[in-house]
Amino acid sequence: MNERRDTATRLCPVCGGESIVRRGSERDDGVYTRERQCKSCGAVFLTLEVYSGAVKKPKKIKNP
Repeated sequence: MNERRDTATRLCPVCGGESIVRRGSERDDGVYTRERQCKSCGAVFLTLEVYSGAVKKPKKIKNP
């Protein structure tokens, strides 16, 4: 089975289960905040993600 993952799996700090992203946004300083929920116990927690190095965002293409 080939499962697609948009972000790295973050483990629940309560039970150690896998989590899903409920909401995410990028702050002005380039830090990504993600609200996550555990698939096993339902706990909700927040992660702050900082990427080092050059990360290029894709350019938006306008339709003619």
